[in-house]
Amino acid sequence: MDWTCATHKLGVGLPVRTKNEPGWFYKAPLLANKSIRPSPAQMKACNAAFCQLLRIRCAHREWTKLGLAASLAIKLMIAS
Repeated sequence: MDWTCATHKLGVGLPVRTKNEPGWFYKAPLLANKSIRPSPAQMKACNAAFCQLLRIRCAHREWTKLGLAASLAIKLMIAS
């Protein structure tokens, strides 16, 4: 992982043959298409969004332990 977002590993190779060979016919052209590779700005934006999600998750750790959406709704109603 390049945390500077200057480079990426997109398109370096196809997935393992044993499980993925049937899909190679459509994956290979996509991996070779340089016009759909992310720019450094796009990679930085994605990295920032992911870091924000991690901060939210760490700040509200008790919510990540809930098993059901209904449990979360109850917690949110109690908190407000």
